[in-house]
Amino acid sequence: MNIIRQFKIGIFLIFFILPFQIFANTFYISPTGSDANNCSITSPGLTIAYASSLLLPGDTLFARGGLYTGQYSTWPGSNTNIWKSNGTLSNPVLFKNMPGETPVFDGSSYTGVAALFAFVAAQNSQNIIIDGITIQNYYQGMWISYKSLNITIQNCKIGPNKINGEHGIYISSYLPINDGPLNITLKNNNFIGRLDATSLQVGIHVNHGVTAVRNLKIYNNIFTNWNYSATLIGAGANNVEVYNNTVYHNNEGFVWGYLGNDTNGINPCVGACNVIVKNNIIANNVNNGMRHMTLIDVNDVVTNNNLWFGNRFDMWWNGTGLSLAQYKSTTTNETYGFNANPNFVNNSILDFHLQSNSPAINAGEMISSITNDYDHYYRTPPLDIGAFEYVSNPLPFNQINFNAKSTPIGNQLNWLTNYNTNLLAFEVERSTDAIHFEQIGKLFAKNEFEVNTSYAFLDNQLNKSNLSPLPSTVKLVFYRLKNISKDGKNEFSKIIPVENKLQPEIVIYPNPVSEILTIRNYNNKNLNITLLDAKGSIYYKLNNIKKSKFEMNVRSIPSGIYFLQISDGIKVHYKKFLKE
Repeated sequence: MNIIRQFKIGIFLIFFILPFQIFANTFYISPTGSDANNCSITSPGLTIAYASSLLLPGDTLFARGGLYTGQYSTWPGSNTNIWKSNGTLSNPVLFKNMPGETPVFDGSSYTGVAALFAFVAAQNSQNIIIDGITIQNYYQGMWISYKSLNITIQNCKIGPNKINGEHGIYISSYLPINDGPLNITLKNNNFIGRLDATSLQVGIHVNHGVTAVRNLKIYNNIFTNWNYSATLIGAGANNVEVYNNTVYHNNEGFVWGYLGNDTNGINPCVGACNVIVKNNIIANNVNNGMRHMTLIDVNDVVTNNNLWFGNRFDMWWNGTGLSLAQYKSTTTNETYGFNANPNFVNNSILDFHLQSNSPAINAGEMISSITNDYDHYYRTPPLDIGAFEYVSNPLPFNQINFNAKSTPIGNQLNWLTNYNTNLLAFEVERSTDAIHFEQIGKLFAKNEFEVNTSYAFLDNQLNKSNLSPLPSTVKLVFYRLKNISKDGKNEFSKIIPVENKLQPEIVIYPNPVSEILTIRNYNNKNLNITLLDAKGSIYYKLNNIKKSKFEMNVRSIPSGIYFLQISDGIKVHYKKFLKE
């Protein structure tokens, strides 16, 4: 290759080396932490207010297990709102329990004005996921206010509140028009009320008004013991989906469209509009299973495939209590709804799993957005009604232990099982954020009738990843098992964390590559890079590259097999890749 061509290629590569990618970071708080710390796994912070202020889009804040007190927000927009960061649509921020641990946030110590007091008060908050925490003894569990966008609350235990408190989640509305909350998802939560409350308490309360919530999804939740109602969805709320919830022993179940539309026609939605209520178990509520306020247009609420049982009235409509049969004859709703005992495993202890003879099994309507149940078991069509899918054998085996530890040669995973009669294989999965997992190995089941069958897997490839290489700043990695059964049902184990002590050196990805080849340099040394074709001929060289990450445009290189010879002055690394 002549000097001119080498020069042109060098200039070409310099111009196509892109800026550093910002990898998502993880931060930690603990009841024993301090806000003088840096919020690392070994030096956790204490308060959400401090730790969340450090988050950038894509970052995760983990809460270690234990009791947190004195952390609360007041009226939305005030300086005491403890949540301090926003994400983006493609990179939300995540506030999550440390896998395997239970953080409990308790508001008992608050002595100020009750009506202005909540755990998190989200105003102008965007692209946030709150996952796996317990919230109790607040006035409002969470308060979602105007201009809040793309908020997901999942896998949380919410309640009970203070005896004079109000709502599990309060979604409020304010002027101007179209500034109400948008795209709110509440799923797999346990809303626990108290029938002895001295105030009116609601599991999910959507305030009425010109800017009421739009695009609200309520999936796979449990509601019990709310002394007003499980949900109260005000006039103006638009596009509300209520699927596969279990609503048991509240004063009322679902209430729609209260106070009508008092906005002088600004909001065309009179009552609650475009509401779909399907596949819910609505049982043993003291008064009404569902209530339409008199000003709501019943044609805007579509209900079907719900199981009704033991309510004083299944439906309260236009000032009259109705049975399910009467409601069917009054509207076009509930064509496939029915009255029957749901046959819970043990409702006296609030175990709402289904027995094998439950009429809720296979009685639901297929809904594409409902893929898993409250326990995260996969829902196989036809869907069961309620928050829980019936699973004859909750796991394809009896897993009695699953742990991992760091060793000098990698992370060692071990687990034990009993009686693997329905188990086909394990897929081992790894993640850096406990959310996005990739498969890193597979083991087939053995000794299906034996007790304490042991399995082991060594992850010695921490510097390799299909999602993206693990950056050296990652201090924890997370593992889970995907348990594949012979009947085609796949379930996941618990997630376990382990410290990342095996640091990578040089990584390239993706491989195969068609356009951009990324080279990660984790040892922070100057690199000399030589590109060789399959015959060993030098294609070009780059010298004295000192970047932890750079991206090389290989679009113009002919398809075929290539090698990178990468020298850091001490060691020479060879990396093979396929150009498509």
